[in-house]
Amino acid sequence: MAAAEIVGRNPSARNRAIPAVAFNAPEIATVPMNEEEAEETGHTVSTGEFPMRASGRALTTGHTDGCMRLVSGGDGVVLGGQVIGPEASELISEITLAVEKSLSTDELAEVIHPHPTLSETTLLGRGLLVSSQQ
Repeated sequence: MAAAEIVGRNPSARNRAIPAVAFNAPEIATVPMNEEEAEETGHTVSTGEFPMRASGRALTTGHTDGCMRLVSGGDGVVLGGQVIGPEASELISEITLAVEKSLSTDELAEVIHPHPTLSETTLLGRGLLVSSQQ
């Protein structure tokens, strides 16, 4: 954003979806809201979690520890997500884009993901969304 200001572009002043990554083994990545934060801001929350051990690609690489979690509001809009496991630093980008552009989980489901890949865990996690209010 600073570079955009310097060259005369006006970057958006709204809150941005900024991912955070811990380059551990396994990697951990998150983008803005987890389930508790979403509830604290008054959202009706649904979460979907997909274990890496169920990912065909994770199985082929032998790195099956971890999971991907999507957090959405009652309207289905993605509010945040967390990834623990192989390539979490790469996988968080799709969730970040969904948050930044206020995409719904249904819109994520319309994206064709190559198979088998780790990126499809976002799509599969979407299919497991459940309301935390139940």
